[in-house]
Amino acid sequence: MNTTKQIICPKCSTKHLLHHPNTQTFGCSTCLSILQIEGSKINILGNNLRFNPPKSFIKIGQFVTIDSTEYVVIGRTIWSSDYKEYWKDDEGEGYSDEKWSYHEWLLSDTKGDIKYLFEDDEGYHFSENIKPKFHNLPTTRIEEKWIIKDREMIEIGNFYLNSTEKVLEIGHSTLGHIEGEVPWEANLNEKVFFATYQDNGKRYTIETEPNESDPKKGSYFEEWSVSKRYLMECFRQNPEIGSKLQEGEAKQREYTFWAAIMGGFTAICFILFLMADTSNGNLIKQQTFSVPAAKDTTAERVEPILIGKMNEIRLTEGPVRIVLSASLPKNTDLWAGVEIHDNKDLPINAIDDQFYDEEGTEFWQEDGESGYEHYEERNVQKSELYRVEESGTFSAEVHVAPQSLQTTQVTLSIYDGVKSGGWFMGLGFAGLFVTVIVILVGYSSMPWRK
Repeated sequence: MNTTKQIICPKCSTKHLLHHPNTQTFGCSTCLSILQIEGSKINILGNNLRFNPPKSFIKIGQFVTIDSTEYVVIGRTIWSSDYKEYWKDDEGEGYSDEKWSYHEWLLSDTKGDIKYLFEDDEGYHFSENIKPKFHNLPTTRIEEKWIIKDREMIEIGNFYLNSTEKVLEIGHSTLGHIEGEVPWEANLNEKVFFATYQDNGKRYTIETEPNESDPKKGSYFEEWSVSKRYLMECFRQNPEIGSKLQEGEAKQREYTFWAAIMGGFTAICFILFLMADTSNGNLIKQQTFSVPAAKDTTAERVEPILIGKMNEIRLTEGPVRIVLSASLPKNTDLWAGVEIHDNKDLPINAIDDQFYDEEGTEFWQEDGESGYEHYEERNVQKSELYRVEESGTFSAEVHVAPQSLQTTQVTLSIYDGVKSGGWFMGLGFAGLFVTVIVILVGYSSMPWRK
């Protein structure tokens, strides 16, 4: 974009290039003077109180490409707003008093058409002038002080449709800083009154001068939000921003690669865990025990009894699977558990803390802790994994708490050669944790996230 004019600040003699053919106000970034431009005449109108640095990467003089149209950043103004904002919750709806400060960047294309870029603590959005089909003011007069009754709703006519919309924000903004070009006469502390509604994801605003009652004299705008990443893409042609984007994209590829590696590792670990967990191993011993009928099925607590013992169980170091299954008549249930003993006949608590009674209370034995599980018609087999720390000969006791007036049976099966999936599961969760960390660190380190 070709510059149209060069001016010299009458106060500090700094040279400035003007990009817009109709610039009327200019804020000098060197001495903070605000200049009035009338043809070849330049007058000092006043001064900005202090220098307000930009909030982000945007600077005057940068080039921007938006929807294939090239713009140049020609100026920046800073506004503070006092307004009422619509709210709604379970208790009702109404308007709250709010304050807002934002930077308004002025972008000019080769024809001199202006697009506005708003920047505040919440992000970025574009705004441009529109020609409405209907010129409308809100039902409540836009003025500096007004009274809104409790729960009163403010409406405004849609600018394009024959309908009314709820006003989301209504109030005034005060100009507090001018830097660079402004293609109209602007003055510090001037006020603009506004009302905003939303339709189909876009926001529409009317701005008027104080006490203006003619809607045709207002300025109408359409606004839409954009992400920082999208905005940086629009500014990519500027070397300092293009290099940041290239650096971020390189990091993104690196983090994506490592996230994919860790994600694949995690998936393999969980698959191996599932494969191992579904493998019983080799059956080395099996024995069936009869369960006597209960003497009293009305008792609140039935104490467990020893119904049998499996001897000479030769186990090698590593994981073994203990399966206890029950054969039950209809409409009966059973509490049963198994206790593993070493070659000295001492319990080694093969199934700690796994079997409970209906109240969640564990069964206890004098010679150690035994676990019990509940068996019923549709749930007649329980399986637990136990790791043998040292090879040897073991035995197993089967305990039951009879609950039925009929005789039942339980079968104890011991498997070795079991593929334990515990390590795979642990590695899988570790891989998942690392994957999440990689993604979060990578996401937060991108330049468009800072």
